[in-house]
Amino acid sequence: MSAAAPAFAETPERPDTVQQRAYESAAAEFGVPQQLLMAVSFQLTRWEDHHGEQSKAGGYGPMHLVEVSAEQLREQHPKLVRYADEPSLHTLTEAAELTDTDPEQLKTDVVQNIRAGAALLAHRAEEIDGGAPEEIDDWYPAVAEFSGDAQADGAQSFADDVYDVLGQGRARTTSSG
Repeated sequence: MSAAAPAFAETPERPDTVQQRAYESAAAEFGVPQQLLMAVSFQLTRWEDHHGEQSKAGGYGPMHLVEVSAEQLREQHPKLVRYADEPSLHTLTEAAELTDTDPEQLKTDVVQNIRAGAALLAHRAEEIDGGAPEEIDDWYPAVAEFSGDAQADGAQSFADDVYDVLGQGRARTTSSG
C-alpha cells in the first residue's frame, strides 16, 4: 500500500514567493494550519497587500489588520463614532502587541503583517479553546472571531466562506506577482 500523495500534488506548481514563504513560516511559528491562514487571508483581501495603504474597510496588508480612528469614523461614518473603541477596529494594534512589532511596520511589511495575522488568529483560538486546536475544523470559532464581526450571522458567514475556500481551494496572481 502506497503512502497518500501530498496535499498539493495536483497543483501544477506551488509558488515560491516571499509572501508564500511568509505564510509557511508564520503558520509554523504560531501553530496555525497554513491552509487555514491562507484561506483567511484570501477571504479578507484576496492576498493583496494594498501596497502599504489602508483599504477602504480600514485594514492593512494581506491579513487586513484594522486600525480605524475616531477621527476617521467622524469623517467617513459619523453615525459609527460611538464604536471607535471597538476592538475589531484596532486589530493592527493588538497584533503589533502580540508580536512585539511596530504597528507602522505591519502596515507596509507583508511578511510581518502575515506573521502578526497568524499570531492574532492563534490568540483568538487561545481565548476560545485555551490553545491551538488539533483539527482544522476546530479552528472554526477562532476564524469566526477573527472576522471582527460583532453579529453572530456575519461572523458565521465569514467562517463559512473561509471553510469554503479551504474545501474548494483558490488560485490567483496578486498585483505584486
